[in-house]
This record gives sequence, structure tokens and C-alpha cells, in this order.
Amino acid sequence: MNKRENNNLKIIKKIESIFINLYEKNGLKGFSINDLCKESGIAKSTFYTYFENKNSILNSIENELLDNMDDLINKLIDKKFIEFGISNESSYAFIEYIRINHDVLKALLGPLCDQKFEINFKNIIEKNFTPIFQNEKNNSKSVEFACMIFSSTIIGLCKYFIFENQSLENSEI
Repeated sequence: MNKRENNNLKIIKKIESIFINLYEKNGLKGFSINDLCKESGIAKSTFYTYFENKNSILNSIENELLDNMDDLINKLIDKKFIEFGISNESSYAFIEYIRINHDVLKALLGPLCDQKFEINFKNIIEKNFTPIFQNEKNNSKSVEFACMIFSSTIIGLCKYFIFENQSLENSEI
């Protein structure tokens, strides 16, 4: 990555970071692009160089997080850490994912969030775990129900660790 690309990436990450702070506190409709630019210390023209509007920032952040979750699950499945149950290794990997993405997940799963992210998060989990549950169950309704319970549990655990200020130390799990 050359110096210019590195600088562009820093600007994008700064805008996204300020966006997450404003989004968590105010919801999407509770702040303007002017507010975001002022907080970020950038001109509106700089903002529009990188993003079309607030929704494009939100979509970018959500897609990156969902892609990372999808990659994590696939790696764990490929390594056979996840079979029908969850191993310590996969539990630690999920905890690390939550720890690394804590602030962003807190904003995207918080009370002022758009439910679209949670639905997409759930869909990623269900997409990846459906084949595993299909190997264990022969009834499509049982598979659908098992996936729904499993995805709801994973999201519930994320919310528990994030909003109940629970420790995310592997040694305590």
C-alpha cells in the first residue's frame, strides 16, 4: 500500500469511527453529515470523496463486520472446531471477535440501531450452520428451528457480553 492509499484508509477509518460514536449516541437520524464532518475535522467535500451519505457509511461498516464473521465461521468449520457443538477454540474465537469489534457491535446492536444488521448477522450464522444441522437432523423444520435457536443464542451472547459489561477473558470462560 502506497502512502496515498494509506492516508485514504486513515481518513475512512476516522470517519467511520466518529460515525459509530454518533450513531450509538443519536441513532442514524440524530445527527447530520455536517455534525460528522465537524467531529471528524474534515470538509464536506472530503466526506463526499469517500461516501455518498450516512447510509453508505453504515452499510460499509456493517458489510465489513458481517464479512469478518462469515470468514471466522468458515475458518472454524474448515478446521473442524465446529461440529454439532461449540468447542473451546471456537468459543475463544467468537469472544475475540466480540472483543475486537466491541464498540462497533455495541453501536450496531444497541437500542438506537437499525434491525437490519441484526437480521443480516443472524442470516450469516444460519447460512453457515445449516449444513451442519442438516447432517444431524433429517427434518427441514428441525434444521430451520435449530438454526434459529443457535443464531439467536450467538447474538444474545454478543449482546450479553457487550451490554452487561461482562468480562471477555478466555480464562474466565
